[in-house]
Amino acid sequence: MKNQSDDFKPGFLKVLSLMRRKERVRSPIWKWILAHYYPRHRLLDGPSFFESLVFNVTGHAPQNSLAHYLTEIANCDPLRDAYRNTLGDIPDRRITNPALTGFYYALIRETRPSCIVETGTSIGSNTALLLSALAANDMGEVISIDIPSRAGTLTMDSTLPLEAIGALIPAEFRGRWRYLAGDAKVLLPRVLIENDVDIFIHDSLHTRTHMSFEYSVARALMRPNTVIATDDAMWNSAWLEFVHTHRLVSLSCNRNPNLCATVNSFDAFEVSQGLGVQT
Repeated sequence: MKNQSDDFKPGFLKVLSLMRRKERVRSPIWKWILAHYYPRHRLLDGPSFFESLVFNVTGHAPQNSLAHYLTEIANCDPLRDAYRNTLGDIPDRRITNPALTGFYYALIRETRPSCIVETGTSIGSNTALLLSALAANDMGEVISIDIPSRAGTLTMDSTLPLEAIGALIPAEFRGRWRYLAGDAKVLLPRVLIENDVDIFIHDSLHTRTHMSFEYSVARALMRPNTVIATDDAMWNSAWLEFVHTHRLVSLSCNRNPNLCATVNSFDAFEVSQGLGVQT
């Protein structure tokens, strides 16, 4: 018998795509649609988002609160200096946003990943946060895959020269960073095969086809209990279709539903047949 609670309502994806701009994602209508028509998506407050994802990865509650890590990152001098030297005076929330950068920092501090892969680096505002958390853990590396942006192409509205990629990353953290220039369609499978990746973050080309590709490759080539995360999830239907197809549970923060994450898992049959690359 069909499980009605797991029914997929593809018609509402048209509504979601029309509401993808950030000034609209906080509206009550948006939250109602996610809650009632996408049962595999959980819209949580900031602390619950963080605590739920950590529990799903580690099997236990976080050792420290989200607020604890937001205070920690606010006191990271290399990070604050790099931001100020590059961007000038900035508000603290640019670094400590619990629904974006602060969340990633806290997640990394708790789960202690050895390898993080991200697509879409730009000047490195998010990358610097990832690296600062790894530095605090005294372990791990970030591998970034990106093509320098050109205005008017690949959904970009500005041009960024190659030498500006990762400009925000403090010198103290660069030893943990590898940048690969190129298309994720070529590089991402290779990187995921060659490295035991704990966290994958999509923030590159936001088209339905490309996002679906990156999510699917990450799922196929990452082991169970790893994290697949995405920014701008609500630009189109790709993320919600991905978690529905693979019967995963998607989590996001009600302050920023565009940031979503799931923990990779497989049913018993898939596990019995073998995961990853077979030889």
